[in-house]
Amino acid sequence: MSQARVPKLPSMREIGTYDGKIPAERYFRRLGHTLKHVNDGKHVDSSTYISMFELALDGDAAVFAETSFRIRSIMSQASKGVASDKDLEDLQRTFSVRYPPAAEEKKTVVWANIDVRQAQGEDLTGYFNRVLNFYQRAGGQQKSTTSLESLSPPERFMLHHFISKFIHGLHDKTLMQEAVGQRALAASSLQKAHDIVHEAATILEAKASLACFRKLSLLAGPISSHIDPSKATSNVTGTTRLRTLKLVGPHLSNQSCHQ
Repeated sequence: MSQARVPKLPSMREIGTYDGKIPAERYFRRLGHTLKHVNDGKHVDSSTYISMFELALDGDAAVFAETSFRIRSIMSQASKGVASDKDLEDLQRTFSVRYPPAAEEKKTVVWANIDVRQAQGEDLTGYFNRVLNFYQRAGGQQKSTTSLESLSPPERFMLHHFISKFIHGLHDKTLMQEAVGQRALAASSLQKAHDIVHEAATILEAKASLACFRKLSLLAGPISSHIDPSKATSNVTGTTRLRTLKLVGPHLSNQSCHQ
């Protein structure tokens, strides 16, 4: 009596993960090809195929499997080594209906043609959350700790696409240019891009404050020269200028810093 052949199993790196972002049929073909390749061109039994698919599940697809009574039942049969060919067909059909090719095509059209720009008066946080919402609806994942190397080429392309839209859609073009100078377009996530823009806004505010202070100092010099020396502080020119700035500051800040 011949002993049943024990199939060889590929590594997790070889089978990858399946989270529903690509059509299920495409992943099933890839998994079948990988299993056949490591087994010298021979097909594996249904239980092995289903068990390997279960190991690959991640994200939305994993949640779907856990909440489907029929899928849980099929995977339970596979874990016991008694899943039938019909069980495999049912599993593939169920996932193919849940994650059809049209879903991916629709997502691509949605995010590729989306036009988001910051409205006048819209604050940075509100604008960022709006772009982030579009990104996540298109299938993107907002993980500030995720390295670009861990993303697939299509995921990386989509991330950079939305980062570019976020930066170039800023209403304040001076802020946009400052953010670009701070390498916001090379950010590793949308959150990082937002943080760089926020930092750029702080830099611009500091530059504006410094320019205003310098202008006030220059204007305060001529004013302080007309003050009666007998009424000024005896020997501290800086103190006199500071007092003069306090006296004329509100007027100068309104009339001079914003000219």
